[in-house]
Amino acid sequence: MDLQIKEITEDQATDVDDRLMEYYEKYSGECPEGDIRFGLFDQDRLIGGVLASVADFAICYVNTVYVDPEYRRSGCGRHLVSELEERARNIGANIVHLSYFDFENANGADFYRRLGYEEVGGYKTDQYSEHFF
Repeated sequence: MDLQIKEITEDQATDVDDRLMEYYEKYSGECPEGDIRFGLFDQDRLIGGVLASVADFAICYVNTVYVDPEYRRSGCGRHLVSELEERARNIGANIVHLSYFDFENANGADFYRRLGYEEVGGYKTDQYSEHFF
């Protein structure tokens, strides 16, 4: 064998991903997929939003839950997460995976725990920590 590490093209990246999905399907069956993107508005002003996707093993991977600072602690975050969970269920997800950095919201862990999420891990650097739920 003459193994080498090389950059790959977009088509090759798609091929690798397709192979992995084929492998996953042996264990999980066909998985639901879909993007979740919506905003929360105060009249016409966008004050928050959610970006997520449902993929591998019917897991909803949350990229963003955001609420403008002046609207925090008013139920907006709870409203967004509730809508996220409903949309994820409608696509076929049975797990929500999310994380947050402590510099984004010092009360993030308490917020997600109050919503019934369990912290399952994380890591800490000199500058920040990330928590996984």
